[in-house]
Amino acid sequence: MNKKTFIILLNLSLLSAGFWACGSSDPMETNNNLCTDTDCEATPTPTPTPTDPGPFVFSQYSFDSYHTIDRAGFPGSNLLLNLSGDKEAYNQSSPKEDADNMKGLGLLPSDPIAISLNTWHQGVPGMETINNTGLDDDFIVLGWDACIAPSLPMDNCDDQSLKFFIPDVLAIIVGGMPNFPNGLRPGEAFVDRVLALIWLDLDIPGNDLTLLDLDGDGILGPSLNPLENDVALPSSFPYLAEAH
Repeated sequence: MNKKTFIILLNLSLLSAGFWACGSSDPMETNNNLCTDTDCEATPTPTPTPTDPGPFVFSQYSFDSYHTIDRAGFPGSNLLLNLSGDKEAYNQSSPKEDADNMKGLGLLPSDPIAISLNTWHQGVPGMETINNTGLDDDFIVLGWDACIAPSLPMDNCDDQSLKFFIPDVLAIIVGGMPNFPNGLRPGEAFVDRVLALIWLDLDIPGNDLTLLDLDGDGILGPSLNPLENDVALPSSFPYLAEAH
């Protein structure tokens, strides 16, 4: 056998081996486990069969093993009427403790609610400057009727606000009008009404809507805070817009 004949036979052997590698018995039938040729298709990965997770098992921890880290009740309680207090401690407490912690009953000048109301209206206690600190002088310029802070005679800010803020819960009266403060509808403009509770004299009719109708034309808007959500809310469950 000459050298040229040997090379031809060797090439034919390699070519034959390539065909047979693509099939177990037929050189034209592909076998996906062995074939590495680009013409061979990979075997599809089988879809796993879902496993049955079984019945839901509820936690067996006792009630005492859980600790409160946050809560949500009447909007703005901790933010607006606890300016000088420990907000983390407030969130970790229970509404039944609010009257004692915030001194909502028998208000004293050193109590968190009194300090907060006085700060909003007159300025930080001990640092007040007439017609400078606090918001009362600004309310006068705007023509708004402010409620009277606890540091002044005949105060009424605490009387009108504490019945909503203490205890810090959002009460719902079944059969009542389904809007703030009887619950809270998605997208409802409530922030300006909450601020009116601690800023304005609500004994004067219409003052609860002052911040929602800044030009006083009887039609909502312009307002201190937005009247509507920034995106439209669905009219069916879950009633809330997608996160964005």
